[in-house]
Amino acid sequence: MKHRLIDCLVLIFLLVGCKKNEDQWKKDLEKIDTEFTLHNEYDYLDVRRYGLFPGKPIGGHPKNGKNVVEALLDLAELGVPIRFPEGFYKTALKIQGRKNIKLYFNNTIFAGLVEVRNSNDIHLMGSLSTLEQFYTRDSENIQADIVFVKKDSILSINNRRPYGCSIHSGTKNLTIKKLVVEDVGSGTFDYKFVKGGLIIHGHNNEPEEINIDSVIIKSSDRHGAYISGENIEIDFLSIEKFGVGSGLEMAPMEGGILGDQLAFSGLWIKNCFNSSIKRTEIKLMESGGVHSLNMDYGETFRPVVLDTVLLIGKGKGSPLNEKYSPRTGVKINFLKHLNE
Repeated sequence: MKHRLIDCLVLIFLLVGCKKNEDQWKKDLEKIDTEFTLHNEYDYLDVRRYGLFPGKPIGGHPKNGKNVVEALLDLAELGVPIRFPEGFYKTALKIQGRKNIKLYFNNTIFAGLVEVRNSNDIHLMGSLSTLEQFYTRDSENIQADIVFVKKDSILSINNRRPYGCSIHSGTKNLTIKKLVVEDVGSGTFDYKFVKGGLIIHGHNNEPEEINIDSVIIKSSDRHGAYISGENIEIDFLSIEKFGVGSGLEMAPMEGGILGDQLAFSGLWIKNCFNSSIKRTEIKLMESGGVHSLNMDYGETFRPVVLDTVLLIGKGKGSPLNEKYSPRTGVKINFLKHLNE
């Protein structure tokens, strides 16, 4: 098994353009295998081989003293694609200050935050879930297949409701195939910086080149989605419920006007340029808040184009009308109200 592992890893390194000869790489990789492997009954690339098991406590790696997740990221940064088998991991996944990471997930659930910060060339393949938040900042070239932000305040690492998805300052060239946010909480100081289901934001360093095939926000106590930045492309955006919680202790939007953050909207677009959403569906029947659409400040010569917008039903507490700023840069090609 060990020699099969070494041969496979040698092939991986050669395929990514390694300059060393094969014999030297075999020696290097034998050393890597010795340093990281704890349970050689598991296949190579499987996190269990290196000491991380679903459903079990997360501790330190006995060979290097690091947290076992950090040790796995060290291994991944050497060019080894790591695989997480299906299951629940009572830990966060914090990719900080890393580059050239490739991780594979199979319906993998993390109790804590999934974060990419100060990193480059990060590939998150397969289906992964977080019970806290999916968060990016100051990072470039991120690819993710399927991301779920799920609700389970009992199993969550902080025993709270989720914080949604935050694509923050300095995020550039991010691609997600499918993003599903089941719930976003509110009501205490713990949710001070939680603004909505999907928040693409950052003052003076807004995200750029963000591409998401499908976004589904099932429920958000606050805004459904808030979008700023440049070259933001979303194929399908569905907001099923928003504005049903509290603005208590909620901080203003970055660079925003105090108080504006409390006018909960299904979709709020502000300071967003050269962007588009092909199809937007906002369900109002179970939603609260103030606006279905808040088309805030922008620039007409660098517009945001909404191809098709469907507003479905009526708000349960207010009419949830659309709001258009005189200085909006949003252009809607087709808008229709549907009653259900």
